[in-house]
Amino acid sequence: MTRIEPPTIEEDTALATVGIPVPATSNGAAPRPQSGFASNVLKLVSGSTFAQAVTALTAPFIARLFAPEAFGAAALFVALVGLISAVVGMRYELSIVLPEKDEEAANTAMVSLCFVVVISSITAVLIGLLGHPLLVLLRATELQPVLWLVPVNVIIFGVSSALMYWNIRKKRFGIQGIAQVVGVLFFVAMQIVWGLKGYRSAKVIIVATVLSTFISSVILGLQACSDSGSLFVRVKVSGMLDALKRYSSFPKFSTASAALNNLGWQIPTFMLSAYFSTTVVGYYSLGNKLLRLPVGLIGANIATVFFQHASEAHRSGALHAAVDKIFHYLIKLFLFPTLLLTLVGKDVFVLIFGQRWGEAGVYTQILSIYVLFWFMAVPLGITLNVLEKQAVELRIIVMVLLARIAALIVGGSTGSARITLGLFAIAGVAMYGYYCLVVFRHCGISYQRIGRLLAGELRLFVPAGMVLGMLMLFHVAPIVTVATSAVALLLYYAYWIYCDPVARDAFFAWSKNMSPAWIFSQAPKLSS
Repeated sequence: MTRIEPPTIEEDTALATVGIPVPATSNGAAPRPQSGFASNVLKLVSGSTFAQAVTALTAPFIARLFAPEAFGAAALFVALVGLISAVVGMRYELSIVLPEKDEEAANTAMVSLCFVVVISSITAVLIGLLGHPLLVLLRATELQPVLWLVPVNVIIFGVSSALMYWNIRKKRFGIQGIAQVVGVLFFVAMQIVWGLKGYRSAKVIIVATVLSTFISSVILGLQACSDSGSLFVRVKVSGMLDALKRYSSFPKFSTASAALNNLGWQIPTFMLSAYFSTTVVGYYSLGNKLLRLPVGLIGANIATVFFQHASEAHRSGALHAAVDKIFHYLIKLFLFPTLLLTLVGKDVFVLIFGQRWGEAGVYTQILSIYVLFWFMAVPLGITLNVLEKQAVELRIIVMVLLARIAALIVGGSTGSARITLGLFAIAGVAMYGYYCLVVFRHCGISYQRIGRLLAGELRLFVPAGMVLGMLMLFHVAPIVTVATSAVALLLYYAYWIYCDPVARDAFFAWSKNMSPAWIFSQAPKLSS
């Protein structure tokens, strides 16, 4: 299952170059290089790069094994699980990173795990009582035999999230990459093996989802128990009650924000199924999955490390610089490829996945700009948690959700899935754009600064956009437009790496750490 995570670039010397302060150790000395923010991002990105490369390379084959309706039904299952998983720990897992002492953090982790058990149990009861009527409403009664796996996956996900944030606290970022790689390898392998044997229903994808999440959780748990098992044994009820009170703002505000935010993201899956069919959901699901690959590859990992780094930066009064640099690099990473995909999305899908997935490519073109703004919001939104502005976040999430629902209702009434997604995308751009602006305002970043960064990147896209526009005007073959886009993208990143020494250092460090041997070399270091 795609993990819902909160949602620079070299060693500490490079961080100073880009303006991100290097925190001092207790004796005033700079920490060792491997403890740096950028190094931690690289550990996560290296694991994610390998995992997401496996996903991307096998996606064309898997898409030919499973029909769109199978993808759609599996997407509904994932949406149900994701909706509950966003709040299964009542967001206390986020607060695991915050205490100064590990003993306090262990008590907070145990509070989160207790809520995981309670919410998962309630989910099981509700699924038993309301599951069938819900599937009838969604026109997905084929999910009835596997509906019992929803609470199972919810509890696995809740435990995994708590373990993930504990490892973030301990800066065990290497093991995060291991968990991602192993989980994705299992998920992909199971689909291929059973698909080749002729089992090509949504049930195969769903079972693979549950088992891959379980395997990732086991890996994270081994790391946590290896270096902190004694802390969890010494957890006391009084300490848990203190943590429950100290971080009560998370369930009060962040839980509602997470639930509404995730509902807003999953609502297209539910409403497209109710208004249209699981086939339409399948097209949307594949396009959405591939659009979100960069988040799993880079964006979410930056956000994961940025949460820990931003907490330190805020305490030292340097949050403004940290947020500015994160935004700068996110724009450079994502804007150019997003604009390319807006032009050639259908050609990409037809060429890679086959003619029957062309409609998924159209959906991708429609949604790409919207997803770009969401990319920005994933790491930038972490800032509101650091500032403990959960109430502000909640108000914005409510606005996002209402705008999305309104767009889907109006679009669904037209009977056109494309119009529905178009309205949904417009609402998303407006709301997530506003979300990012609120973060900038709280961090003191001027709108003029934002405009300059965006304008600079847009100017670099103009030549590529004009060439692709001419190719599309003359209706050249999809392989030509896709190849031209790939060349343009490579030239853009090559130019960036050439001009920016930080990006250049990061690229070489990333290339070195990309090898499977390096990734799995982190596995034995469970007690380091």
